Amino acid sequence: MGLIENAKDAAKLVQQIGNIELYEKLVSLQQDAMSILDENWKLKDEVRSLKEQLQQSQKLSEIDADMQFVPDPGFFIKKSEEKAGKYIPYCPVCWKSDRKDVPLNPTFGEGYYKCDIHKSAYETLRFRQLKNSPQRDTDSYF
Repeated sequence: MGLIENAKDAAKLVQQIGNIELYEKLVSLQQDAMSILDENWKLKDEVRSLKEQLQQSQKLSEIDADMQFVPDPGFFIKKSEEKAGKYIPYCPVCWKSDRKDVPLNPTFGEGYYKCDIHKSAYETLRFRQLKNSPQRDTDSYF
């Protein structure tokens, strides 16, 4: 039996005996026990929520440590992906303001990337060189 059930049973026995003062004390004890159990439940919920926040914070810290800023064209890449031979650019606005690692979408072939959320565009040096070349071969960047 739980604490509340035991207190109820004790209060019934005291009521049968007829000791009003002891009965009132047990009812008060039962109310205190219910308050403690309610507070315990709230604290457990708070601990669960804090653990989730800590996990999220740790995950963001790991991603932040993995992010590397590429000054030209001004986006981020993940060092771990680069080591694995992948080149996935991430939106700097999404990462810095929203703490979300949102990949940029390649457009016009390699070297030109857009964020569909912020509508920002990023051009690599190679893309700019091809775009501004007087003898540009459009197939090389389209």
